[in-house]
Amino acid sequence: MATQNYLPSDDPPTTSLLIVVYWGTTVVPDDVVPHSARPSVTLSEQASTLIAQAKLGDAASGIEAKSLQGQAAANADSESIMDGRINAKNANLLGYTDEILRVSPRDPYLHTLQDELEHDRYYVVLLAYDYQLGRKTGQRKLLWETRYSIPETGSDFGACFPEMTAIAAQYFGQDSHGLIHHNLANTHIEVGEPTSLGPVPAK
Repeated sequence: MATQNYLPSDDPPTTSLLIVVYWGTTVVPDDVVPHSARPSVTLSEQASTLIAQAKLGDAASGIEAKSLQGQAAANADSESIMDGRINAKNANLLGYTDEILRVSPRDPYLHTLQDELEHDRYYVVLLAYDYQLGRKTGQRKLLWETRYSIPETGSDFGACFPEMTAIAAQYFGQDSHGLIHHNLANTHIEVGEPTSLGPVPAK
């Protein structure tokens, strides 16, 4: 952060910003309930077995298969709702929400964004608050935020963190005008959209 003139201070009266940092790994739908263990998948597989038996002349198997298919469809609907809630939470956490809402449903880029949300990612979130206002009134006024992340698979977060932060630092306190992808070694990072909620005090 020092490269962007955001310097630590031990003098409260002259400190402009309180920058809170969060980091971690997202929890995606497959982490909650693996696809292979989902009731809809299990029921569908059982129904397929019964359908094969029905083709060999077992009428009862055909009836049971239809029942299982109905149960599988109902479970699939519930699982889809659960996945949607998890993905929406991750979209907010990673800074993807505005980008997803901006992209046309027919744009292939939307599938790229959704795929990224459904795979584990290392993330960092910086929230910059007006320190003097908070010190004087107790009010927490968010001035800007920056969110950036990389895929967990194939990435060493400790090794990647310095470079991904150096890239993201270009947007600290700035409007990135949407989600930005940057190359980082053999992968990339996504910089979530910084949001300005007011004038930034002089650094």
